[in-house]
Amino acid sequence: MSGNCRVVSRCAFAISALVFASIPLPGSAQGACPTASDMVSGIRAVFANGERAEYRSLNGNLLEIFEAGDAGGADGTRVTSLLGIYDLGTVDIVNGAPDTDTALTLRYSQSEAELPVPVSGESWVGGVFNSAPDGVEEPEIAVYVFGAGGTREFAGCSYHTIPVKVSFLAGEDWLMEEYIFIPSLPVAILSGHQFAGMDEPEGRALARLERIAN
Repeated sequence: MSGNCRVVSRCAFAISALVFASIPLPGSAQGACPTASDMVSGIRAVFANGERAEYRSLNGNLLEIFEAGDAGGADGTRVTSLLGIYDLGTVDIVNGAPDTDTALTLRYSQSEAELPVPVSGESWVGGVFNSAPDGVEEPEIAVYVFGAGGTREFAGCSYHTIPVKVSFLAGEDWLMEEYIFIPSLPVAILSGHQFAGMDEPEGRALARLERIAN
């Protein structure tokens, strides 16, 4: 943990209420609904509050995620993650380049190959160890809960989804994150969070998914 918000989490967004319903918007700016074959060039999640996040497949379930600090901006946070829910590394992008002083790496109490793909009704509890550039490692307890799946529509594109709730616990400090996991891509979209000291959760509604042009 670091301050009010776990540094490795992608939790820069903030709107007044926790919302998860899709907002009707025009269809994808890049044409047809994104599929798994689009993950190499990348897909973009566009939220109702104007925020955007980009997801690209690196190898198998390994993803590179970029959360822009400003809509359309080059600065923000770059995350290497399994499926979008098991973060392995993060670094801030400042003036278009990685700020190595902000780099963090993460490891889990199980190997990457053993970390579970979300399945409705199942869960996983384990350890997470965050390492800063100075080599200091901070342990946390992680609790992953995979909720009941169902079909959701985002700007005319229908996907089977599984809600994922993740809690990170470190003494009296804690962080909760919520995701929309789309198995067919596969990718988990961060949609809500709450941390120690917050009166209520904050969230952002996923409005649409679009392909990123080559």
